[in-house]
Amino acid sequence: MNDERRYTVDVLRNQGVPVRLGTIHAVYPDIPEGLSVEELIARGVEVPPARWELVTDHEGTPLVTDEYVRFTINAMADLETEFDSLTNWQLEMRIRPTSAIRRTFALLFGAQPREMGERMLGEELGTYGAAIGAAWAMANGVDPQTAAEILERATKLVVAAAAVNQVEAEKIMTPFVSPTTSGSPPG
Repeated sequence: MNDERRYTVDVLRNQGVPVRLGTIHAVYPDIPEGLSVEELIARGVEVPPARWELVTDHEGTPLVTDEYVRFTINAMADLETEFDSLTNWQLEMRIRPTSAIRRTFALLFGAQPREMGERMLGEELGTYGAAIGAAWAMANGVDPQTAAEILERATKLVVAAAAVNQVEAEKIMTPFVSPTTSGSPPG
């Protein structure tokens, strides 16, 4: 996360909890140049599945969009069906959080899980979990003001955890970096 987020009560109440997701596009490597997917389908040709790629700017920075996590009755019913019960969903969120978040977002945003996984940004994973928790709390009667405060605290914890991870990674790399090795490992 590179910026300071503000979770306003109005946005939470009216739209849901904002999360950043990457923009992707479909790539069909097996389609001959000059033909489109639509043309092949119209001709009755079976088109192999697309490979999804993250869209980036000229510097390699992903293009992102804000989507809003909100648990409607339909979303909760879909979760019950997908995970066999809401209890199982909550258990999956604890034991396989990345997979459960991806599947939850796929349901909420109407995407296939692999497609959703390509849109998810690794540095946002902690924020995704916090967003699901806050949206779930609001769906179960928690006031948006309280949810906003929880999200602000959770966001600070995610940023702090990333900073600790960075420091630890630098400590691990320190023995490999010296003026004579230019960052190359010894040996």
